[in-house]
Amino acid sequence: MCGVFAAFDFAKSFSKIDLDVMGRVSAQLAPRGPDSSGMWISPCTQVGMGHRRLAIIDLSPSGEQPMHEATGRYTIVFNGEIFNYRELREQLKSGFEFRTSSDTEVIIAAWHRWGTECLNKFRGMFAFVLWDNHLRQVHIARDAFGIKPIYIRQVGSQIWVASQVKALALVASGLTENNTAKAGFFLWGTIPDPLTPFNEIVALPSGHVITYEFGKTTQAPARDWFQFSQTFADAASVAIPSNTDVAAELRAAMLDTVQVHREADVPVGVFLSAGLDSTTLAALSCELAASEQIIQTVTLAFSEYAGTENDESGLAEMVARELGTQHTTVQISKQDFTDELPKLFAAMDQPSYDGVNTYFVSKATRSAGLKVALSGLGGDELFGGYASFKQVPQLAESVPGWLQPTGVLMRQLFSGVAVGLGKPKLAGALEYSGSYERAYLLRRGLFMPWELDQVMSKADAINALTELATLPSLAATHQTSQHAQTKMSLLEAAWFMRHQLLRDSDWASMAHGLELRVPLVDVDLWKKVLPLCLLPDPANKRKMAMTPKHALPDVILNRPKTGFCIPVNQWLLEADGGQSGLSQASSLRPWAQHVWEWWMESI
Repeated sequence: MCGVFAAFDFAKSFSKIDLDVMGRVSAQLAPRGPDSSGMWISPCTQVGMGHRRLAIIDLSPSGEQPMHEATGRYTIVFNGEIFNYRELREQLKSGFEFRTSSDTEVIIAAWHRWGTECLNKFRGMFAFVLWDNHLRQVHIARDAFGIKPIYIRQVGSQIWVASQVKALALVASGLTENNTAKAGFFLWGTIPDPLTPFNEIVALPSGHVITYEFGKTTQAPARDWFQFSQTFADAASVAIPSNTDVAAELRAAMLDTVQVHREADVPVGVFLSAGLDSTTLAALSCELAASEQIIQTVTLAFSEYAGTENDESGLAEMVARELGTQHTTVQISKQDFTDELPKLFAAMDQPSYDGVNTYFVSKATRSAGLKVALSGLGGDELFGGYASFKQVPQLAESVPGWLQPTGVLMRQLFSGVAVGLGKPKLAGALEYSGSYERAYLLRRGLFMPWELDQVMSKADAINALTELATLPSLAATHQTSQHAQTKMSLLEAAWFMRHQLLRDSDWASMAHGLELRVPLVDVDLWKKVLPLCLLPDPANKRKMAMTPKHALPDVILNRPKTGFCIPVNQWLLEADGGQSGLSQASSLRPWAQHVWEWWMESI
């Protein structure tokens, strides 16, 4: 896990890559890779690449980047991990001269052998930039789920690439606020890819690859090497015999993904809450660990919640004792939050109303001496753990679409009443029923489309909503499947998980030089489990939690699902002293408005 950056200029009258600018970008990415750094400029001075290293696999200097292939044809900078690199290396060792034991070199060999088809063979999380000196091409690729970010900015004839938006903001002045991204942020609480807060910087979407070629005035657009919705809809529809031993199949799949995600040359810990996802990962990690190895677990607790139902630390500590882990519970107070807030916003790479919990638990985990930790992120999306898996289909299928025009009128008439009740979205309940895309936006939306003129001008809101095309995009996400469960998995994974949870996990963990791995966000696992979720006796969260040999305590297995609560709004309201009108302490909206303002001021 690292920070990568690159710059190239393929114009005929090109300008040399500026080492000083590369140095500024590298400094911004330093927390992502505290172990070493490197920069390289090609002999033609048209290509520059840089890297900040967090050494996880092949800790020797031979694993440092930028990495050059033996003949000098390829140079790469890579962020992430290829967990099946040993298997691929065996396939590739005939005909390629390996000089390291790193997964980075396997990417080079795989690209040389298979071209872009190699991306479908990688099991892992990745974003990389590869320079092919023979073909005079730069290739940029990102993993299927978008676990690892990569951003692109054009400055004159130069193309700059980096792991963070804030790094590219340092390349040159002239950034302008992206109103479409701003509208997207207030719709969702995060900015949907490929948008960023600035018109001049875009994300390479997940599951995409783009190639820039020397001498071409018009570059081909990015293409999707991984078709997210279609791939998983097809996987879910695979016929599974009704007498399938779901427990056995699920255990095998869970053991496999945890084993694969433990691939490292350093210890791998686990974020531990009282939830089924993290406790299952901890139990399976202990089962797979060598007899002399003790797994480290870390729990985040909040002083304000001590002794209340929102305090999960006691249950997490009980699980840790039963599993025999080396456990750390970190208590966070309002003062800790207030003191750390400037650093948190400096680390936050794009505006988000989430990520605070991951930031603090990552800080504690790194302080405990770990470089790598597993997170239970993704379990709710795969196994249908969110309330939305019931609520959205009910709204989508119980109200006929022809009632939507009536819903618009109802919303206009009762909007003021709904706001007075503290439930502003309630006014749109009828209008946003009758289809999965509408019901999902109602369920997940922060501000609804008709409310955006509260945070931006009406004209900007109208234009932004047209450009976002939110409802058609949501429809395209789920319409590949006919099953309600799969539709919801696709929607939650593609929108909430991909744009919010994964992005926040990246910046919040890498701010402390911690690699966060997500075994439940794995293409192979999803392909195996999705059809099991549609059987008469389906796979679900409880069955997942029963896969370890060491049975989890009944109090964990039978505990009702609760969201991970953090008292941010309470802290913010108290710290603010009422000066900025934060009167909705129970709502995320005031926090989101502050996030956007503070984030823009931090640039």
